[in-house]
Amino acid sequence: MNTPRQASLTSLVRRTHPVGVTLVLACWLLTAPLLAQEVVPKPPVPNRVITIGAQGQILEGQPEQTETEVVGVEGEEEGPNSGEPDDQAKVEQEKAGANLRALAAQLTAAKPVPVTSESLELSTLELELGRYEELIQRLDQSLQLVPPRQGQQLPVLEIALLRNLADAHTVVGGLARAEEIYQHLATHFDDLRARSRLARLLERRGERESSESIYYGLIRTYNERPRLNPGELVAVAEACRELGRNNPQLFQDALKALDQVIARAGSTGAGAKARIALTDLFVEKYDSPQARDALQPLITAEEPNAETLLAAARVERFDGRPTARDLALTALEINPNFIEALVFLASLENEAEDRVAAAEFTERALAVNPDSLEALTVKAGLEFLAEDSPAFEAVRDRVLALHPSYADFFVELSLIAMRNRLYPPAQAFAQQAVDLDEKSWRGWGELGLNQLRLGAIDEGRTSLEKAFGGDPFNVWNKNTLDLLDQLPGYKTVTTKHFEIVLHPEEAELLGPIVGDLAERSYTSLAARYAYEPETPIRLEVYPSHEDFSVRTVGLSGLGALGVSFGPVIAIDSPAARGIGDFNWGTTLWHEIAHTFTLGLSKGKIPRWLTEGLSVYEERQGPKGWTDDPSPDFLAAYTDGRLLGLRAMNDGFVRPSFPNQIGLSYFQASLVAEYIDKTWGFDRIVEMLKGYGDGKDTEQIVQAEFDLTLEQFDERFWAYLDERFALTLPTFRTTIIPIEPDSGQTGDDEDLSESPAAIHLPKAGSHEASGGLEQAANERTQDFRAQLAYGQELQKEKRWQEAREYLDKARDLFPEYAGPGSPYHSLAAIALELDEKQAATEALRQLVDLNEYDYEAHLQLADLYEELARPEDELEILGRSIFIYPYRPDVHERIGELALELGKLEQRVGALKATLSLRPSSRPRLLFELATTYRDLGSLADAKRSVLGALEVAPSYAQAQTLLLELIDADVIGGDS
Repeated sequence: MNTPRQASLTSLVRRTHPVGVTLVLACWLLTAPLLAQEVVPKPPVPNRVITIGAQGQILEGQPEQTETEVVGVEGEEEGPNSGEPDDQAKVEQEKAGANLRALAAQLTAAKPVPVTSESLELSTLELELGRYEELIQRLDQSLQLVPPRQGQQLPVLEIALLRNLADAHTVVGGLARAEEIYQHLATHFDDLRARSRLARLLERRGERESSESIYYGLIRTYNERPRLNPGELVAVAEACRELGRNNPQLFQDALKALDQVIARAGSTGAGAKARIALTDLFVEKYDSPQARDALQPLITAEEPNAETLLAAARVERFDGRPTARDLALTALEINPNFIEALVFLASLENEAEDRVAAAEFTERALAVNPDSLEALTVKAGLEFLAEDSPAFEAVRDRVLALHPSYADFFVELSLIAMRNRLYPPAQAFAQQAVDLDEKSWRGWGELGLNQLRLGAIDEGRTSLEKAFGGDPFNVWNKNTLDLLDQLPGYKTVTTKHFEIVLHPEEAELLGPIVGDLAERSYTSLAARYAYEPETPIRLEVYPSHEDFSVRTVGLSGLGALGVSFGPVIAIDSPAARGIGDFNWGTTLWHEIAHTFTLGLSKGKIPRWLTEGLSVYEERQGPKGWTDDPSPDFLAAYTDGRLLGLRAMNDGFVRPSFPNQIGLSYFQASLVAEYIDKTWGFDRIVEMLKGYGDGKDTEQIVQAEFDLTLEQFDERFWAYLDERFALTLPTFRTTIIPIEPDSGQTGDDEDLSESPAAIHLPKAGSHEASGGLEQAANERTQDFRAQLAYGQELQKEKRWQEAREYLDKARDLFPEYAGPGSPYHSLAAIALELDEKQAATEALRQLVDLNEYDYEAHLQLADLYEELARPEDELEILGRSIFIYPYRPDVHERIGELALELGKLEQRVGALKATLSLRPSSRPRLLFELATTYRDLGSLADAKRSVLGALEVAPSYAQAQTLLLELIDADVIGGDS
């Protein structure tokens, strides 16, 4: 039996344990309560008022701190609350700012550096601005590591200065000196923050046993002391988080401790540090909403610091928002040497497949700290992607020499491989992570997910159970395991090349339909690419979009309809979306095309080309499957917003305007179309092989077309000009909305200042008739003007006049059949006038361009029935099944048409589909299925079907007669 899994980290801490939490010391079996003490919130501490000039200089500060206050790099003030500064306080602040500016230069040159609050402020700013070497040069020789004499007052400012100095050494890789300072502070002053940082330093050298000993000591200190200040509580929280690998309960304790810091310190000083730590913890556990909530007070501050901006960038990246890059770049403007931001940006550039930019950020990070494990990991990933084995091995060996048990090296490599669609290497790297460290719960999770992506379901479950046992708060792993709990109830339908996994309530209906289309797709693509991927291909069909989303990214909310991992495909079933929201047939064809292009290129195909080819292949599928240009696509092209080959991936991974991702899919498909029509499809196949051999786009374009990327772009733009020659002129004079009457552009941009914008009166308004008529008659080549006035006339039932303008609009943009298209209006007018032939022509043009419009398909089928055109009626009804297959009357109608046309195999399929939907006429349908089997010569199937009819209706006379007939035929001729 499957046991319920907890939903999240906060569901346990803030709901299951509302009163208090214990810190469980797993190794030492200590269970003293962490938060048993009464918490008396302290008044909020005013923000430090520090302004940084363009060159990083201090422009203003706040009054001197007294020696009784504890002010460190975190700014954990324990002094009294001063409230809002009065006029006198403001004057004092201004004086202090002037004094601080004057002292900054003196402090830099002073030997030794005076131990004052100004020195501390300056060193803190240097850390925030990334001036690590300057800080080290100024303080390293001045601050002496001298034990305090008996009875000496605690030198809080000196401790904070030393801690800042050690922090700077740590950032630039001076771990020996940093360890010396942290050890001094921990030994002689019992500084909890120094102890925490010492433990972190030892961990980064692979000295895990020593590191964990210090962390457990921090927890014991908490349990023994009556009260810790907020900065010390942050150190305890870090200990809990790091020890969570041994006991996941400690993740909750880290959360509780950080919550207590925020309750006492608000969003300044240690409170800000706690919020950033909370944000990172929630992102690590795949809980974006909680991460966003934790960080919100810091983001709304007037001047967020670099750490806050980077934390926000991580949340934005998690949510798939392009603003992540801008936030990280802004953090670098504050601190150009911010290694975490540099590594983050290198990773983003790598995801965008811009290896050059990724390498530049990586080298910048390594220039700050040549031993940065994170930067070296990204560097190794780049060498792996470049297939430079010696370089990769050299970086790997260097990392493992620095930290022999650094499993995150292989975990991050697994993620890099996965994000570049290299799933077998991703699995291999994750395996290396858990081989190196059996408590790498991230490693077990990535191993399990990649095993699932490659179709190893049982192995993937085992790995994810291992990950969940060690860290039950990872939402992705938890959701995926919950989904896997459902799969044993699914049914599997096997075809020649596919293993199709379907929900039991849909298997009978969708199994044959999906299987037939999948095999048609496989046959077509295998011929086009002269390549056959390894089979069986696992195809999972989910009636719940949430389940599909979890299968893909571990969380609900994914906007995609399908995903291909190569040997495994997952898609939404038609039940997962509303009628007409998508065509599941084109989605399936699209994803199977990915399996071919990923396989032929060994997974090294760039994102723009694999997506472009899949969209292009949709147009090569069954009749009526298209992906046609939208008004906003042509508007974006005429506005110069489309990207060339060199930057085309940006349109997919970091769009700069709304709907750019969707437009990028279509543009990439046009690139594939252009290559096919200009050089032939064989060139596309050769391109895929070139990627498989490790070449990049620039090399391939040069080799296959003898063009630079810029020359290719010029020719491609010329192709678009020619392809859309009839339509483009109207978009060079106006911006066309998707909804003609909405008054909004397709991408919701404010076009009030655009020279291309034409503002028409809104249809139906008091000024519409005159204004729209004038616009249509003056701008005869303007699609929107013709369409808007034609539809206004349609509303006024001026049918023939409306047709004149709607025909013109259609001729100006014949490929547009989206919402509010001329075809919709022309068909409606023809039906109003009972002109069936004209309505049929308009609807036929509509459905041949729009594979999503379910009602238009059924409407056209009805017209074909009235016009006695059964072949056309059967074709259109068959196409409608790929939009919505759940109407038994449509399947039954297909069966009747198939019988009329002598297509008995198709009739069998239609009758089975009808029966799978449990209609009330089941006995009759089973009888008709039996007669069809009989006519096909399948007597055994006929006998089973007629017996089924008699089981439901024993007195069914026609079925009884047929059964006797079949028995006689069996006796005379044997079972065929």
